[in-house]
Amino acid sequence: IPPPSFIEVDIEQLIQRMVNLLQPEMTVANIGFVIKNSTAGKLIYADPEQLSMVLINLVKNAKEALDHSNNPCIHIKSYAQNHSVFIEVIDNGPGIEPEALEDIFIPFFTTKENGSGIGLSLSRQIIQQHGGSIKVFSESGKGCRFVVQLKA
Repeated sequence: IPPPSFIEVDIEQLIQRMVNLLQPEMTVANIGFVIKNSTAGKLIYADPEQLSMVLINLVKNAKEALDHSNNPCIHIKSYAQNHSVFIEVIDNGPGIEPEALEDIFIPFFTTKENGSGIGLSLSRQIIQQHGGSIKVFSESGKGCRFVVQLKA
């Protein structure tokens, strides 16, 4: 991954561009797409292209996890707290098995039949290059929540 090209980025605008890009795909797949953006006017220094790549990867992973779910829905929440900005991508799919949770950020580890296992490891690397963190919370059968934390 090339080093990030840091510029001032408005989180709300970044998320809105990503939503505009992915909304048609969610509509076709009949997936609810709920956005709760509480970061109006919050700026961070980031590479908007790399950050968009991470968010798109998280949303596409959530979409794939919802293939056989009833009332599939993806929530994107953003908020600021303690000099940090948080972006959460939450789905109501089957969740990630506990034994796989520890390995999902390892390069080439995948739980998908046709997965490469590089999306989440690249996402983690990008977020770490931004001085942030990415964490996952999941309970089998109760969906999944990825939390990206970045410095405000």
